[in-house]
This record gives sequence, C-alpha cells and structure tokens, in this order.
Amino acid sequence: MSRHGRRALDAIRNFPLPVVAALNGPALGGGAELAMACDARVAVQHAELGFLQARLNVTTAWGGGIDLIAALGASQALKLLLESRRLSAEQARDLGLIDRVCTADETLAECIDQFIRPYLQRGHAVLRGFKAIGAAARNRLQAQLSGLEETQFVTTWTHGDHWAAAEGVLKKK
Repeated sequence: MSRHGRRALDAIRNFPLPVVAALNGPALGGGAELAMACDARVAVQHAELGFLQARLNVTTAWGGGIDLIAALGASQALKLLLESRRLSAEQARDLGLIDRVCTADETLAECIDQFIRPYLQRGHAVLRGFKAIGAAARNRLQAQLSGLEETQFVTTWTHGDHWAAAEGVLKKK
C-alpha cells in the first residue's frame, strides 16, 4: 500500500509542468500528503489541511512527511506531525503550506484562474525548465528519506498501538 501510494504521488511530484492542488474541503491524512505532492495549493476558506496520521499511531507513507519537512524545516514539520491537528486554510497559508485562500465572493475556479494567470504568461519551456529544477531538488530529499519513511510506516502500521487506535476510532462510529 505504501509503495503504491508513493508511486501515485511521485507521478504528481515529477509531472513535467507545475501541478496546483485545488482544496475544496478537508485534506486530511493521505489527502494532506496528496496536497503536498503538488507544487502549489489553492483552497476555499472552509478547507482544512491536516496530517492526522499520529492519531492512528502511524507515520506518513507516501512522501508527505518529507514534503512537509522541505516546506517547514525539520523542527516545525515534526511539531505539526506530532500535534496531529487540523489547520484552517488561513492557518496553513500563514505557515506557507497553502499559497492562496479564495475570498468569500469568488469560486474555487475563479480563484485558481487568478492564481495560475502568471504561469500562463510563461512559455512551456520555462515552465518545464523551472519545474525540472525544482523536481530535481525535491527528488534528492525524497530519495534520501523515502526508505526510512517506508520502514517507519511499516513499523508503526504493524505495531499494536496502531491497531488499538484504529479499533478506538471504529468503536466511536
């Protein structure tokens, strides 16, 4: 499961043009990893971003924790991962995890159109060139840490603490 998810998100990370995530609601757990795999994130006001894996006593599995470290630095990312809390769109923007939050009077489509307008003014060669440089830097960090992330995910997924937490969630439902 971990490898399949990582391959899917790596396809986004390595897409030859910038990829913009459109958050129209909660992006939690794997959804947060998916959002972070994109090059930019645009969100409606009621959207949330949350790395909630620790609530189930597991670690990230698809490179999202690594992307978070790249975005915030190791200390801030660790804090956010361990707090396992939901961030409002504004809070995530203030941390630099969301690039633009839509105003109350604009649709998500309008907001995205406004956000990507400068991108559309650039030639494909420039878009591809800058994306290639950014992807190469990102891939170095992913390559350095992906094996460790997978090992930690397997360790936490198979640990009794995870299954106890999962059972607790299921009992609440």
